Amino acid sequence: MRPTIHSCEHFSGNISNTDLPDGQFEFKIPFPKKKRLNSQEYNCVHLFKSEDGLNLNLSYFIGLDWIVEDQQAIYVAPKLNGNDRRTDYVKMLLKVLENSDTAIHVDELYNIKFHSSNIEIEQENDLLTPLLIVHFLGLVKKIVRNGLKKSYYRVSKTLNGRIKGKLEVGRTIRQGILKNKPLKNQCSYDEYGLDHFENRLIKKALTFARGYINNHTGLSTKMSVLEMFDYIFPAFENVSDAAEATEFRTIKSSVFYKEYENATRLAKYILQRFGYNITAVSGSDKIPTPPFWIDMSKLFELYVLSYLKQTYRNEILYGTETQGNYGMPDYLLIKKDHELILDAKYKPRYNESSYRIEDIRQLSGYARDKQVLACLRLSEQQVVDCLIIYPEYLSDPSENAAIELDLENKSAISEFVNFYKISIKLPVQ
Repeated sequence: MRPTIHSCEHFSGNISNTDLPDGQFEFKIPFPKKKRLNSQEYNCVHLFKSEDGLNLNLSYFIGLDWIVEDQQAIYVAPKLNGNDRRTDYVKMLLKVLENSDTAIHVDELYNIKFHSSNIEIEQENDLLTPLLIVHFLGLVKKIVRNGLKKSYYRVSKTLNGRIKGKLEVGRTIRQGILKNKPLKNQCSYDEYGLDHFENRLIKKALTFARGYINNHTGLSTKMSVLEMFDYIFPAFENVSDAAEATEFRTIKSSVFYKEYENATRLAKYILQRFGYNITAVSGSDKIPTPPFWIDMSKLFELYVLSYLKQTYRNEILYGTETQGNYGMPDYLLIKKDHELILDAKYKPRYNESSYRIEDIRQLSGYARDKQVLACLRLSEQQVVDCLIIYPEYLSDPSENAAIELDLENKSAISEFVNFYKISIKLPVQ
């Protein structure tokens, strides 16, 4: 196997010195969860040959994948700030999970390819496990807050001098009569309570998560994650962690317990991630990891949304609520006399005043879309303000606590009427 190619998001350049298999290359890895715009593909990786040699174009995705299965892999890390510190995507995710309006979209952030062969990477480069654990704990925290679900589940017990449910004849003979214990009857019957398979599966994944957190002191969000764990785990005191993979098919979804469907799916991901082996959470220098991708532009979009919801609550529209005739702005502010069309652009270049004209054109189109104006409750004659929100990297992790988004601090884009921009700090590690 050839050495893994290491790069960071949004890299574009020549990699002719890379040792790759012979052959013609025009290779793409699309991100399946990204909605297409005008049939445009969103590729995590684009590898191609030109007159200059072999070229690599990366978009705003981080992750790990095969270029040639079992031969050549690529690892894409988060972007660096000016002080060689990486974007702390886990802290961004924790902020997103604080608000239920943003937390429901986290599934759209990442894609894991469990059907592909694992790729061995350095433990310090593990981007997937922290993401899975934080997302999982966020879902389970909401379940605990609402109360654990009770359900019927099958139990098998030894009863003294009585029979309940179904008598297990074979086990009764072996463990009772043949051992000169004629009053001991092995019975199976249904009970109603907390110790059903879904809760047991979640608790088993929690034990794996706790082992990982305790054994990885470098986890930047360790204190925050431990606080979540300490809130969650006592609720599962009367639940066992006996959960076998063969029982997964017994899980049934319910419209009344939607969080359970997502939490049990994440629990299975975590168990798969560690190969159902609790000793694997202790960590080693190198770990096998399934190919995966994380959409950083979508994470930034939800990160911004969490701050907007924190201030404006229901006055911020998002997703299908902003649908126009020919496009969908990221957000709309419908506050009276303060209407705004807002778009999150995961492009630090705005801090250097080198914004892209296509972004201005895009928002201008939204500002003239009759359906968007109807969402804003404005007439077709009114000129609506447009705001671009872009990232700015913190220079040091100690500044993370000071992150805020105050739209009153927006600055005008002087070349255009009613156009503004504002930055939001990104946490670093």
